[in-house]
Amino acid sequence: MNTNIKTKNPSVLLLDLELTLIQSWEEPDWLEENANKIKNFINSQNFDSFGLFSLAVWEDKDVVKFNSFLRPIIEKELGINFDDMWILTKTKIIQKVRQNTKLAFFGQDINDFDFFLQKDHLLTFLILNNAWPNTNITLIDDTVKNCNLILDNSTTNIININNL
Repeated sequence: MNTNIKTKNPSVLLLDLELTLIQSWEEPDWLEENANKIKNFINSQNFDSFGLFSLAVWEDKDVVKFNSFLRPIIEKELGINFDDMWILTKTKIIQKVRQNTKLAFFGQDINDFDFFLQKDHLLTFLILNNAWPNTNITLIDDTVKNCNLILDNSTTNIININNL
């Protein structure tokens, strides 16, 4: 009997906000063309969870604002439900970096994030350090370069919204 039954890795779609779904945090005008691209992409895939990786939603107070205003709009328009575990705040990122690397100092200063230059660098760093093993992650953002990373039993896809 074969006991090595492969199961499908959970797949997560992480979304950026500013210039991806909305104009800006201060002026949250809906970007209809981008939203349609993302909705079509979602409908062509089979994601298990949906999350947020946006520098606009960085602190707990930002999560409260996001949950009360933008979250219901995005969930309705895209036909998704966000998983709170995947609303990646600065605190969650700092915990992941500290848990999965030897950078115990990381996060003591907000400028520590400048070390990574961009979100795609930070996400790739976390993936390479096994922050979410056996999980397939896709990030859609306006500031990233397209990139595919296969690591052990996981894949990471980083997609620029302008190339979607």
